[in-house]
Amino acid sequence: MHVRNWRIAMEKKQPVRHSFRNPRFHRWTAMTLGLLLSLVVSGTAWAQQTVAGSVTSTAGAPLRGVTVRVQGTQTRTLTDNNGRYSISAAPDATLIFSLLGQRQVQAAVQSRNAVDVTMEPVTFLEEVVSPPTRNSGVRTSPGRSPP
Repeated sequence: MHVRNWRIAMEKKQPVRHSFRNPRFHRWTAMTLGLLLSLVVSGTAWAQQTVAGSVTSTAGAPLRGVTVRVQGTQTRTLTDNNGRYSISAAPDATLIFSLLGQRQVQAAVQSRNAVDVTMEPVTFLEEVVSPPTRNSGVRTSPGRSPP
């Protein structure tokens, strides 16, 4: 009988605490990291608000195709045919409005839900970039044509 009790005692698993081999530790760690990650992601989502508005010219006409971008992020949108836009931005963000032929405008959100902007035309182009031509940069001898 003494031998029989010894076998039963040897067959029982002893609880292992704080071991990487313990499946309970893996579950607990995965749940904790998942909860922490979800709190971080939801915290950044809570800091966003929807900002809408319109973009017009100095004559009062709506401007379509204006790029509206949140400064410092990759978030951007375009205005529709009526010059209206809607974008998600932080309450302290800055919106940048740009359209070819118009001066770029920056507007602070300042916790507002509506930001309307008037853009003024550029009277002259400040910089012109021409695409390279087929023979640009090719030097030839006098009297010879380029290949």
